[in-house]
Amino acid sequence: MNNAEIADYLERAGWSVHREDVDDYYAEYELPDRCAVIHFGRSNGQKEFVWSVARKDFSSTWSAVDELPYGPMPLASMRVDRQAADLAAMIQLGFSWVTAQNPDKMIEELAEHAPERPGLSVLLYISALAMRGETARLQAYKNQAAKSGHSGLLFYLEAGHIDRALEIAKQCPSTS
Repeated sequence: MNNAEIADYLERAGWSVHREDVDDYYAEYELPDRCAVIHFGRSNGQKEFVWSVARKDFSSTWSAVDELPYGPMPLASMRVDRQAADLAAMIQLGFSWVTAQNPDKMIEELAEHAPERPGLSVLLYISALAMRGETARLQAYKNQAAKSGHSGLLFYLEAGHIDRALEIAKQCPSTS
């Protein structure tokens, strides 16, 4: 099957299919407490599907912290060889994997340790802190940034990232 046929198949099965580029797609399927996501297309060599588990509230928090409109933010991913199974079998395998994941635990683990390298992991970390209502930790980063010119979370973060995360955290029940 080509990518357009796969997209059509998934749409008929109730998935929301999005086109990212000429021949790159992702499809979402809403479950009560998570979202199953499949990426497929040219960017991954058309040899595999990349399954992800996401949560809408975490994706929304991450988008708000970074002030950019993103799609579903993967909490975990798994690659499946497209040649290894027919589409129905691949969907069954992917759903089994997605439902076996624990998104709450993944968010908890993201919030446990500050990343040591710049990039996406820093935004994931402060987004997880925000969702967990960790105002004290976020305020400490803000205070450190005011004193030293950076938050201690690497120079990647801007003050606005921490400010937005802190505002979100104030609206969330604290889990600490």
